[in-house]
Amino acid sequence: MQIGRDNERLIIILKNPTNQKLRASVVLGVCLQPEYSSYDKNGIRVFKNIPETEINLGTHELHPHTVQGLKGIFQAG
Repeated sequence: MQIGRDNERLIIILKNPTNQKLRASVVLGVCLQPEYSSYDKNGIRVFKNIPETEINLGTHELHPHTVQGLKGIFQAG
C-alpha cells in the first residue's frame, strides 16, 4: 500500500486453474510505517515492535478455470 494518501488501495487477484470449485479465505496482515521525526546520518531507520492489523476480506468461492479480483479501499491511519 502506498503511504501518504487518504485512502489506501489494494487489488488482489484469485485464480483457479483447476477443474473443481475452490474456496479462498483472504486475510491481510498490514504493518504501517510508523511516523519518525529525523534520519540518522546513514539514512538507516530501524523500527521495532510495529503493530500488525489484520483485515479480513472474507471467503470467496471460485468456479473452475476462473479469475476473480478483489478490490479494497482502506482508510489510512
